[in-house]
Amino acid sequence: MVSSYHWWLTYAEIFPALHKDVAQIREMGSFSVFSLSEFGGSMLNEHHGRDLTERISDLNEIIVDFVGRYENLDEDWSKVCRALQIRALSLGRENQVARQDYRVFYDDESRELVANRFARTIELFGYRFDG
Repeated sequence: MVSSYHWWLTYAEIFPALHKDVAQIREMGSFSVFSLSEFGGSMLNEHHGRDLTERISDLNEIIVDFVGRYENLDEDWSKVCRALQIRALSLGRENQVARQDYRVFYDDESRELVANRFARTIELFGYRFDG
């Protein structure tokens, strides 16, 4: 959810249709307020959706062969290339931003909201709120 918040503040304004939403999110002033809003409660960036696993599962069964994690991008890209038996080209880096650990953005209320909303993703990928 932190990445969605940063997406709204950093990239969404390039889309004219989202200017009103961007202004509304900027007025919120904090991630905690964002997480309790409709944007944090029912959207992933500009799309409505409960959980990321909705896109990779059917009737709660994972229907894809592999799910890469952005935080393991290079390693997971290498796994995909090996599986496809192709040479792994190096992935470039654009718009790299040094950002604090996602856990520092959460207070108790937003942590509980995210834990409930994204329970399946958290379980599936082993995400944790503790250090």
